[in-house]
Amino acid sequence: MDLKALFDKIVHCVLKSYGERILAIIVFGSATRPRDFVWGLSDIDVLLVMNDKIDESGRSIEESVDGFKVSMVVFEKGEVEEAAVAGSPLVHWIKKDSIVLYYSSEKVLDWLNSLSPRITSYTLEVFRRSSVVAYGIAADYYFQRNGRRVVHHLYHSLRHALRYRSARELNNIPVSNEEVYAAAEKLCGREVLEVFRELVGLRRGKRVEIGVADRLLEEVSRVIGGIVELKFPRWIYVKYLLKNIGDPAIVSYGIEKNVVRVVAFLIARRKRKYIRVVI
Repeated sequence: MDLKALFDKIVHCVLKSYGERILAIIVFGSATRPRDFVWGLSDIDVLLVMNDKIDESGRSIEESVDGFKVSMVVFEKGEVEEAAVAGSPLVHWIKKDSIVLYYSSEKVLDWLNSLSPRITSYTLEVFRRSSVVAYGIAADYYFQRNGRRVVHHLYHSLRHALRYRSARELNNIPVSNEEVYAAAEKLCGREVLEVFRELVGLRRGKRVEIGVADRLLEEVSRVIGGIVELKFPRWIYVKYLLKNIGDPAIVSYGIEKNVVRVVAFLIARRKRKYIRVVI
């Protein structure tokens, strides 16, 4: 199935479920860029714009359409306008990186075209936080011995970091991989560019050796702190500490002031019970 056929099915399913409540159905992210989309790995990201209020329980929806994971976020029209004023990356994607699959009227399409999000401190904070969180997911997959998923989330982590840096220094958000390459070379140099290129290439493969994933976790940890202006722990140090304490079960990364903290739940080898470790 090609993406166009998949988009048609998504529109059919959404309209069948929500009917006249839907003002617009918009796909954004890598699904709009066939060169960046990886079949079997990339999600289909969709924004549903509604004409009435939404229960918080229905804010985020995940569906499977012909075996593809479709991640939908649901906003009321006024919330989209508020997000544009705040500088939400979501509205930047609507303007720069989207396909409107359905709109209920020409008036709605004119309204979408009128949105004019700015790059704000909130924009920067979302990119920086997303970069750190994605790195944590990559680290968690390392302990699950899933090399391809490590690389996939490292790709997102470094891409978010480069978008942060470009938005802050150039007042521009690179969208495609090609645009991110250009930003990486201009702002960070060849080393960061080559790491990002390797991640892009590896995530298209069917399998990534865990040793390769381990090396890339270290390489990204070495450069990413400087890009997002945070004190970022080196992977070799984090891995050594966690493995010497126990068997990691859950690993996550977060920001505390200007320092990246690692929170892990492990099975301690001596006591054989779960413990929480903060690095």
